[in-house]
Amino acid sequence: MGTYTEFIDVTGSNFGRSPLVRGTVRAIYVTGSGGILESAAEIAAAKAAGVGLIRIDQSPGLALFAAGHADVGDIEYLAGTDQSAEIAVGKRQALGLKEHGLYASFSAIPALKASIRNPAGVGYWVADYSWSILQAELRLAANADWNAVQFGDPNSNPTTLVPGTNVSLRMAQADIDVAKTSWLSQFLGTPAPPPPPVTAPQWPFSVVDYLGMQSTDPACHSGYTSTVDNHVVRTWQQRMIDRGWNIGRVADGFYDLRTKNVCLAFQREKGLGVDGLCGPHTWAAAWTAPITP
Repeated sequence: MGTYTEFIDVTGSNFGRSPLVRGTVRAIYVTGSGGILESAAEIAAAKAAGVGLIRIDQSPGLALFAAGHADVGDIEYLAGTDQSAEIAVGKRQALGLKEHGLYASFSAIPALKASIRNPAGVGYWVADYSWSILQAELRLAANADWNAVQFGDPNSNPTTLVPGTNVSLRMAQADIDVAKTSWLSQFLGTPAPPPPPVTAPQWPFSVVDYLGMQSTDPACHSGYTSTVDNHVVRTWQQRMIDRGWNIGRVADGFYDLRTKNVCLAFQREKGLGVDGLCGPHTWAAAWTAPITP
């Protein structure tokens, strides 16, 4: 790792549902709200995958942060007031706990910093979704008491890709951050083995066959006349939905005009033969071609 490390974070409840493959998630939020944490099973699953754990205290009095729970991390979410943050920081300092992380939007940082009586050892995790990763790193370099910057989320930056993957933030339901490596390393788990390369399911028909709208051509598989064909069409539709394409409804296994239009647009984007028919090359590209941001 270099001076800075780009990483994503997902809430514990989203961790199990995320389409991300093993090893791509660097840290998850383990949220405490009113003293209730994410389930032990979710935490165990994250640890088994080599994922770092960062606790965020969202309880009104920030009691979890103040108590200095060290099992998953010491990041505090500014869910209460500046006064509650000051009290929590004071309690941590009284316990001799020097590593702090106060999360707030960029616009709220001045007021938050002004409320902390003893700023020694206090660091900040700043959120601003209008910045690029380069701008975030420059801000980190310019502010000695900043530890991390959250610069994207599924709503503000939906097409931004998770580092090292073809998965967008919208698909992952995750936020993206960059942190000073020296600070982040305390939370990271042991990296899991790299994921195997993505391969497409075997094309189930002959090389001259294709998925297309219903016709009398025996090489056409529309999904309307065969349960096997319906399953294959549905598999391709679902893969396109997973990649972010709008089929217009759930995958139903019927190759209609909407499905054809998605196929045409996908073929144009990937430089394939543009005919609106999903043959073996278009089928394979749905799994192996990079996702365009």
